[in-house]
Amino acid sequence: MKRRDLIAGFAAGIGVGSLGLVAVRNLFDELLPFMETSVEQSSRGRSFEPDGTAPGKFILLANIAKRHRPSDFAVPVGPEDQIHVGDKLSFLVTIGNTGGAPVHGEVVFAFESPNYPPTTKTVTVPESDPMQSGNRRNYNVGPFTVNRAGEWSFTATDGVATVHSRYDETVSAESVAR
Repeated sequence: MKRRDLIAGFAAGIGVGSLGLVAVRNLFDELLPFMETSVEQSSRGRSFEPDGTAPGKFILLANIAKRHRPSDFAVPVGPEDQIHVGDKLSFLVTIGNTGGAPVHGEVVFAFESPNYPPTTKTVTVPESDPMQSGNRRNYNVGPFTVNRAGEWSFTATDGVATVHSRYDETVSAESVAR
């Protein structure tokens, strides 16, 4: 192998490696806002005082909508983003335990628009790993498909004793199909 071929091959390898790093960097840039805007941060200020004498009960604290991309990565939907008919959404939710005892069980979430049946998904807190008093956990719920324009809601329909007063269940979808 000649020296010139070796140098050309080395240069080509660096070029391909650089493209790979650019792709990784672009993915990181896309996911960074989601990492910085985690549900933990969105549920800050949403404190609750556990009742030490009550049985364990779930409280729904916060959610962040995430849009699924063709690559099947989910990225957060910010206030400036529009949700369109055909989008697939998941929700990163925070659930807490307001009781004085550990709690386990199922929480059913519904994604629905008026006059149409809801689509539901279930989250399970296992008996083998119950949520302790005063603790909170994050769960990924979905995906759900936005199949019509208008106002939608995402909320717990079963298994939650309380919904935090600052919880926002509204999701608005534009009529433009993708």
